[in-house]
Amino acid sequence: MDAPAIYLEKMDEALKRLLASEDFVKQSIRTGNVIDLESGALQIRKAMEAVAFASIAPNKQQYEAVRRNAEKPIHFGNDWKADSIFLTLEKLNPDFYPNPVSGPVQ
Repeated sequence: MDAPAIYLEKMDEALKRLLASEDFVKQSIRTGNVIDLESGALQIRKAMEAVAFASIAPNKQQYEAVRRNAEKPIHFGNDWKADSIFLTLEKLNPDFYPNPVSGPVQ
């Protein structure tokens, strides 16, 4: 599968997981069931992972090289923590995170 297809597939997965999370949270509010709330939180985490994996796809070779040459080298395929992946991607591209058009508004 090519990078654009992987990117789109993972971003679609992220959207579906965010929608599922919203449903779980709404259900937990109605029922008071903490398991529904935890399931919603899990889907948010999984959505972040999907976004991270999607972001690796167009930068696979560069990402692999950074991980291979890191202080503690590891095969990039063993990365699964979204926050670590985002930090590595930010090293590859300082403009990885978009800049807001404006600041927060109340």
